[in-house]
Amino acid sequence: MQIYINDAPHTVDTKTTFAQARACFLPETTAAILNTVPNPCPETALQEQDRLYLYKHQDDFASGDLLELIMARQPHAATEKLRAACVGIAGAGGLGSVVAENLARAGIGKLVVADCDMVEPSNLNRQRFQLRQVGMAKTAALAENLRESCPFVTIDTVQERISTDNCMRVFDACAIVCECFDAAESKASLVTALRRQLPNCIIVAASGLAGCGSARSITIRRVSANLYIVGDMNSDADSGIGLFAPRVGIVASLQAHVATQIILEEPI
Repeated sequence: MQIYINDAPHTVDTKTTFAQARACFLPETTAAILNTVPNPCPETALQEQDRLYLYKHQDDFASGDLLELIMARQPHAATEKLRAACVGIAGAGGLGSVVAENLARAGIGKLVVADCDMVEPSNLNRQRFQLRQVGMAKTAALAENLRESCPFVTIDTVQERISTDNCMRVFDACAIVCECFDAAESKASLVTALRRQLPNCIIVAASGLAGCGSARSITIRRVSANLYIVGDMNSDADSGIGLFAPRVGIVASLQAHVATQIILEEPI
């Protein structure tokens, strides 16, 4: 029967166990993942088309091996779909920086990240930046951080204020755009422009993420075939209730989750 070891096809006898395959192909293995499950029982019988990853803990992995191992906890077919996808992110702050990190770690092939702001000290309570990056452009700082942990994701940065005039040019190649602005007026303007100018693009927007209220109030609302909104639909940071990393992160993570579900054609 045919199985895959570190993504390469191999033929093994039926009833071959994990322990036998490890002894045959990489006896010095110190860790393994079988069909997304780490360190299987040695007596586990392998099945047709199983995917087995064998590796030694070391400081320096070959580039190809590293890509395989980073994605080894995800089903291979899902990873292939994600690697073929391009997602736009409008805004690289509390929402956008978290959306970008989640999608990059999931293995999205290309991200288009647009923002015009610099990293400020007040951003650090909820945005995925480092103290040393204060004063840097958010797009550049975010790309720097993502490349350290997700080196196989292509990141196109656009250091511009996104408006109705340039959103089509910036996000034309994106099948999905995550709206990650702060101001309600900017959110509504971008969503309206994208729906008019890129009617086939799916928009995952956010509305209502301020304060520290119950996470149960955060929902995913499907407005139309190509528009989803994540949030409590009500809370507003301008009211003085503040912005907190956990709640902002929940909304951002749900935005990234919806985008992932769309790409994988999973029900939402």
